[in-house]
Amino acid sequence: MSERRRNLSGFGEGNPQPAPPTRRAATPRRERATGRAARVPPPRQRSSPEASAPVARERNTAAALPARAGRRRPQGQRRITLSLPVDLAARLRSAAEVRQQYYLDVILAAFTAHHAAVRAAHEASANGPVSLRPLRRHRPPGRTQVPLNVPAADLAMIDHEADAVGLDRSAYLTEIVQRELGAE
Repeated sequence: MSERRRNLSGFGEGNPQPAPPTRRAATPRRERATGRAARVPPPRQRSSPEASAPVARERNTAAALPARAGRRRPQGQRRITLSLPVDLAARLRSAAEVRQQYYLDVILAAFTAHHAAVRAAHEASANGPVSLRPLRRHRPPGRTQVPLNVPAADLAMIDHEADAVGLDRSAYLTEIVQRELGAE
């Protein structure tokens, strides 16, 4: 046998190596997807001594980025997600269609009409004997999420009432909407 061994690694004289992959050209779609923009800043114009001072660069934050048209919530609104049973969410959807109102309008009308009755019902049940056994959570039957953009003042009022009753926001509004739509 010869002293020469075969080179099976693929890195030999007869096997040319492929060139390393090059960086893909920046396209507007790729810039939006990655958040990295290949922008060239405009030239600075220095007309006064204050303008000749070094300028601090803006960080790439949400406040520094331009707002997208059509995607902003009005000032003073918060986006919440309401967890409702599937059948109640379907009744809410049909009630909103029949009344030709948004979900939020139907929910706020129900809150206005029924929050006192819910508070009274929970205060009456709170005066009874109290069990020291901790409550266990059971998995509720099918639930769905309903996104809402709620004005901050209305959200504060809803949260205050829910805290007074002792329920979380979704459970409280579920009870309110059930009272409203149970009558229809």
